[in-house]
Amino acid sequence: MGGSGIKGAPVNLETGEFAAERVRIETPEKSTPEAVADVIAQIIDQFDEVDDDAPVGITIPGS
Repeated sequence: MGGSGIKGAPVNLETGEFAAERVRIETPEKSTPEAVADVIAQIIDQFDEVDDDAPVGITIPGS
């Protein structure tokens, strides 16, 4: 998650490599927790190989 875009991809947990191409959606202009969660859900929904009950990890860049 970041200031201009929210990105996501499934990861192969054995190799640490992306299991599919990364998807990026612009961060909502009003980035409320609900709006950001909606974008995260949209990203997850784009990956058919991810089960509905699969765990999701989130990273947030910081300084």
